[in-house]
Amino acid sequence: MDKLEQAEQDYMHGMKYKDIADKYGISINTIKSWKQRNGWSRDGKEKGCIQKSKGAPKNNQYTKGNKSGSAPKGNKNAVTHVLFAKWLPEESKEIMEVLGNRGQTDMLLDSIIFQYTAIIRAQNIMFVKDQDNMTKEKNRRDMGRA
Repeated sequence: MDKLEQAEQDYMHGMKYKDIADKYGISINTIKSWKQRNGWSRDGKEKGCIQKSKGAPKNNQYTKGNKSGSAPKGNKNAVTHVLFAKWLPEESKEIMEVLGNRGQTDMLLDSIIFQYTAIIRAQNIMFVKDQDNMTKEKNRRDMGRA
């Protein structure tokens, strides 16, 4: 039997930390860490720090009438930005909810298509024929000479 097992037996029989440490020639802190690490307990109950309960306190005024203290239905806790809650039209909110159910790959493809569409639309608005087209610059120069 090694020191750890012997020290545990002594601890279970009610020996003090200091006495165990002296008996085996180790520090008191080593005994305490062994106890903590290996879960030694004299009375079957492990004493430790008090754990905080999760969630809202009992009888919290903001969670009254809700199942297990959760937020009320329709609560806006999950809204990440005030803009979405206040200024976004209902149609846009519906579209965002539908898009939220799509996979990452589908959303990436949609994003690429939307960006490509926006580029083409912008070129049509600006009457750009291709990358080398200088229509806009030529018109500005001509307007400056007039």
